[in-house]
Amino acid sequence: MIRRPPRSTPLYSSAASDVYKRQVSGDVLEKNLNLQLVKKIVSELSQHQVSVVTTRSEDEMIGLADRALLANKYPNAIFISIHHNAATLNSAKGIETYYSNNKPKNLKIEQMNILKIKEGEVFNDDRSKMLAKLLHSSVCSVTQASDRGVRDRSLAMTRWVSCPSVLIECGFLTNPEEKLDLLSESYRDALSRGITEGVLKYFSELNNDPYYGVTFKRAPRAIAEL
Repeated sequence: MIRRPPRSTPLYSSAASDVYKRQVSGDVLEKNLNLQLVKKIVSELSQHQVSVVTTRSEDEMIGLADRALLANKYPNAIFISIHHNAATLNSAKGIETYYSNNKPKNLKIEQMNILKIKEGEVFNDDRSKMLAKLLHSSVCSVTQASDRGVRDRSLAMTRWVSCPSVLIECGFLTNPEEKLDLLSESYRDALSRGITEGVLKYFSELNNDPYYGVTFKRAPRAIAEL
């Protein structure tokens, strides 16, 4: 989780429970690469006075529900789940980023309270989508990796988390060439720099507009009264 007082804190999740023990490519474990990358991002963001909370800081098993519970202690934050991908075809490569606009009602109400949106007001909350686009664009630009797009998907770490939340797949460990990149310290630095720049761009937009990503619609009655 990432927090930049007074408004937002990034929260980072590295490796979900379903892939925690998966050996996706030879002797390479996704969980280890996730944690290594998160530690780089935390270090880089700290240089920009951004505080970060991580779901884990060492090799330990934390379930999806527990990750969501931790994230939801910081409703005025942003949440980024870090992953490395795998596919049955070893030709698959590139970066893909996920968000969800389909969140449970109680989480939507919590965000309405934070944003001081009154019950009955008609609005769209696309903050997760905007965060995903900024992160994705930045990471693809810095790494020059193949762009596999930004997608709306109801995953545990995009749907169960109250604040703007995204999941980024940093590349395919099942692609021999991309695997070499992902194991490279210099490429990991590029991934970290791309994600950090994306986070800072999002915060910059928030500084200019606290409702960045939120659009309001006038109700028909309100329009008639004008």
